[in-house]
Amino acid sequence: MSGPGHVVCSMRAARCSADSIELCGYDGRHFRLVSSHPFAPGQPLTVTAPLSSSVDLELKSLGSVKLPDGRYEVRARPMTLSRQARGALEAHFQIAAL
Repeated sequence: MSGPGHVVCSMRAARCSADSIELCGYDGRHFRLVSSHPFAPGQPLTVTAPLSSSVDLELKSLGSVKLPDGRYEVRARPMTLSRQARGALEAHFQIAAL
């Protein structure tokens, strides 16, 4: 499921068993990630995305769906989102500023 716009991120969590996580989409409100591990609704995720500059994203999972390749598509919303992070995400995913 890797493709244009996908960003391989690193996770910062004490009890996370995800081997990898990719940021696949951002629409100005929600994030779409692909992970080797599912995340329950409400579970916090802290990821570092290497965009134009490295940005930390504090997210909360909206749930996970298993993909045919065995990985999981995770939808999440931001808990906090700095102006720098929002700008880097909008530039990377080519969306107009809100």
